[in-house]
Amino acid sequence: MKKTFTLIELLVVIAIIAILAGMLLPALNNARERGRTAKCMSNFKNMGLATVSYTMDYDSYTPSARNNDEVPTNWTYINLAPYLGIPLGTNGWLAPDLSVELPWSCPSDKRALSADGKKYSSMTTAQKWTYHRKGYKGSVAANAVLMVNYGAGFRIRLSRVPHPSSTVFLVENKEYSIRHDGDGQTVGDEMLFNHSKSCNISYLDGHVSPIKQKDYENRDNSKFWNHGK
Repeated sequence: MKKTFTLIELLVVIAIIAILAGMLLPALNNARERGRTAKCMSNFKNMGLATVSYTMDYDSYTPSARNNDEVPTNWTYINLAPYLGIPLGTNGWLAPDLSVELPWSCPSDKRALSADGKKYSSMTTAQKWTYHRKGYKGSVAANAVLMVNYGAGFRIRLSRVPHPSSTVFLVENKEYSIRHDGDGQTVGDEMLFNHSKSCNISYLDGHVSPIKQKDYENRDNSKFWNHGK
């Protein structure tokens, strides 16, 4: 007589598979997130090195942090693009046929441009190219607060910064730049803590280090944005 599984046995097997899947999925998700975190940090390291290279070519001045108009030379992304191997179009913006991945889009940031499918209809030319080709928003901002208090024209000379190794320049952020009020303080809660409640930051000396959300919230952040003490 041919033996077959009973209904109870099949249900037990299915239950065991479901339990194993429930145990494995979180581990797989954690592994994927570690990969995305590593990719994001690699992007920040490349942008940090690009920033240092830029300052060496431009008399120790940093790229501009002014991201609120359509003048290409005022955009951090545009200034760093040649140092990252990203081609520019003849109009000074990122080339429309760009095929490389944009380093300022964090793999863990899944904020889509819009839900209506009209991804670029309401954007300025400048905004279009800070966003990722796959339809996700850019996740990197320059520290405009520093530029207000230490710089001119939203640029700053490294010699004016007392602590470059602890002074923020690029950060995971919801907007195009770390905004400021008239006194050079930050406006709103704009940082993105995408990686297990941590945020990647590139400092003026080119090194990259994450900061945990709880550590950021427990420190004097006016100093954090201004001069790195």
